[in-house]
Amino acid sequence: MPVLILRRSQNILEWSTTLLGTTSQDSANPVSRLLSRPTGEFWRTPGTVEAATETAIPTSGTGTAMGSATVQLGKENGADGSVNRATVYRNTSTSNAYVQSTIVQVKARRRYTITIQARRTTGSTVAGNLIHALHSNGTLYALSMSNLAQGVAYQNRSLTFDVQEPGTLAIHFMVNTGTLEYALDTASIRSEVIYTDGTRTTYLWMDAAASQPFNCLVLRAPRDYLTPPAGSTIRIGASDVSQFGTDKLDTGNVTFSMGATGYWVWAQAAAISARFVWIAINWPGSTPYLNFGRLFLGSAFVPSRSQNYDGHDVAITDASYQQSLRRLQFGLSALTLADADGLDAIGLGAGTQEQVLVIPRLDLASRTAIIGAFSTPPACHVSAAPFGKRFVCSMTVEEDL
Repeated sequence: MPVLILRRSQNILEWSTTLLGTTSQDSANPVSRLLSRPTGEFWRTPGTVEAATETAIPTSGTGTAMGSATVQLGKENGADGSVNRATVYRNTSTSNAYVQSTIVQVKARRRYTITIQARRTTGSTVAGNLIHALHSNGTLYALSMSNLAQGVAYQNRSLTFDVQEPGTLAIHFMVNTGTLEYALDTASIRSEVIYTDGTRTTYLWMDAAASQPFNCLVLRAPRDYLTPPAGSTIRIGASDVSQFGTDKLDTGNVTFSMGATGYWVWAQAAAISARFVWIAINWPGSTPYLNFGRLFLGSAFVPSRSQNYDGHDVAITDASYQQSLRRLQFGLSALTLADADGLDAIGLGAGTQEQVLVIPRLDLASRTAIIGAFSTPPACHVSAAPFGKRFVCSMTVEEDL
């Protein structure tokens, strides 16, 4: 199978006349980072990144109110024995009886959990709600009194629910229970983002200002190795007519997996030409965002002969991420003079400093692709052949950190 070699200077995306953009992104990790040599820098798709939070909510004193059928009887020790931390109440009706704890702001696509430590002191009623949370849009989230068992010990009870639109939440406890004496100790509300809303899509686009030939497009994972989850798809389109046209290329949606080596490759031996190229990435909503470390697009050199592929070995380890980096070694034989001239030009131009993309096996492009630098640049020499002069060439490339 053909070999593809592309120097960084041939990466169309890095030319001064090329525009690279995206329909949406995380502003702290912009698309321009796809052009940075260290893969520790990355482009991040849009997504909500938010740590879970838990906030105490009052069960007595400042911030609380009572219904007309509720009275406060006094204080008692809390569930863990803390002196006078809990508050004792009495309800006398199935209407206008409650302890209103607080009103909190809530956000869309969040999972909330309200937790309360409570106990019955007298009364066996199961009427009403132990936890009663009313959204400003009218939605009621409730945990009925049947969840607070009979007995005098404190019980830890929780209500979990998902909120799909922003607003406020009025939180009440012991609502319309009928005749009942009870004690409320500590309470809290926990918030966490939920990532289960279908799928997410973002687009990358390129405008080269004029039609340019290309035969490969390569995405590399960042050094943290976060790769697209199962169920992700990718689509490549190219056009000479419009930014998201498909008159030159349309792969359709194909499975998007970066495998063990962290590369995804579209490549073919013959180049096509287009001014506009775009990438659509779709992934499950359970994953908040994706990171990508490097993007190459260009017309790679393709020798007429296949390689003698020696495989790869681990060259070094990136200590920051404990990620093994690869070293590829392979040779080409029975090359024509044109092949040898092309490879010599790559070796002389790239040397050991310029970043290069090498795909030694087009049939296993995503598995064998490597972005790095030559430790042994291509250098060709004459080899005797039964049907005239031919050339051989070997090279070694080490993956970039």
